[in-house]
Amino acid sequence: MTEARKRSTQLTFVALIIVFIAISNALFVFLVIERIKNDARVLNYAGIVRGSIQRISKLELSGVKADKYISDVNTILEDFNRHGNGMDILIRSKKYMELERELGKEWKLLQEKIQELRENNYPGNRAQVFEISEKCWTIANALVFEAQSISEGKLFFLRFVFIISGVNIAVVILIIVLIRRHVRNKLEYLASYDHLTGVLNRYSFNVILRQEMKVLTRRQSSLSLLLLDIDHFKRINDKFGHDSGDYVLRKLAELISGSMRSGDAFFRIGGEEFAVVAVETKIEQAKVLAEKMRNLINSYRFDKVGKVSISIGIAAYRENETMEILTKRADNALYMAKKHGRNCVIAVQAG
Repeated sequence: MTEARKRSTQLTFVALIIVFIAISNALFVFLVIERIKNDARVLNYAGIVRGSIQRISKLELSGVKADKYISDVNTILEDFNRHGNGMDILIRSKKYMELERELGKEWKLLQEKIQELRENNYPGNRAQVFEISEKCWTIANALVFEAQSISEGKLFFLRFVFIISGVNIAVVILIIVLIRRHVRNKLEYLASYDHLTGVLNRYSFNVILRQEMKVLTRRQSSLSLLLLDIDHFKRINDKFGHDSGDYVLRKLAELISGSMRSGDAFFRIGGEEFAVVAVETKIEQAKVLAEKMRNLINSYRFDKVGKVSISIGIAAYRENETMEILTKRADNALYMAKKHGRNCVIAVQAG
C-alpha cells in the first residue's frame, strides 16, 4: 500500500469517527445553535447604530448632510423592529424590548430635529440635536450591553452542554488538529515543491532568492545564481516520449540534489529549466560548482535516453541589484551558453 493510500485510509477512518461523534452531539448542539446563531449579527448592528448616531450628529452639526448614515440606521432599526435579516433574538428580555422601542422613538425625534436644523441653523436647534443624539447614543449603548447579556446567558447554557459532551469534544478537537496539521503540511509542500521532481518550485525560488538578497545587503556577503537548462530536451520528448522526458527531469533533479552543498538551494523554475541559489559563493566558486554539475550529468547514462547534457549560465550578485536584474543576467548567460554549442558554462562577472 502506497503512502498516499495509507494516509487516505487513515483520514477516512478519522472522518468516520468525527461523523459518529458529531451525530452523538447533534441533539445537544442544535438547540444551542438555534438560540445563539443571530446574536453576533445583532450585537454587530447594534454597535453600528451606536457609532452611526455619533457620526450623524457630528456631521450635521458641522453642516454636512449625513443622509447615507441616516438611511443605514433606518434600515437596521426596521430590521430590529420586524426581526428580519437575522435580527431575531429568540430569548428577549423585557428590558431589551423596552430599549428597542425607546431607541426607535428617540431616533425618530432626532431625525425631525436634524431636519429643523437644516432649515434653520440657530443655536437652539443645534443644542436640541446634540442633546437628543446623546440620548440616542446612550440608549443604543444600553441596547448593545443588554444584547450582550442575553448572549452571555445562552453561552452559559452552551457551557453546560460542553460539560456533558466534554470528552467527545476533546476527542474531536484532537482529531481536527491532527488533520489540520497534516493538511497544512501537505498544502505547504504542494505550494513550495515541484510535484514531478520533488525539488523546490518557482514560487520558492522567488521567495528564497529575495530573502537571500536582503540578507546580503546587511552582511555584505556574496551570492551567485546558476540557471541550468537541459540541452535539446524537446528532442528527448519527441523521440522517446514524455514519460522518458519526465524520467530525465526526475533523475537529473535527484543527481544534482545529491551533489548540492549545504546552504545552497535547488529549484525547478520551468519545464526543463532549473536554478541554484549559491550563498557565500563568489563567481569563481560558482564556476567550479557549475562544472561539477555539468560533468555529473554529462557522465551519467539515463535509461533508454542515454547521454544528456546541460547548459549553465551564472550571474554574481551586484550591490543594490534587484532580483529581476540578477535573474535576467543569469538568463542571458544561459542563452550565451546555448549559442556557444551547449553543454558548457558561461559566467557573467560582478561589476
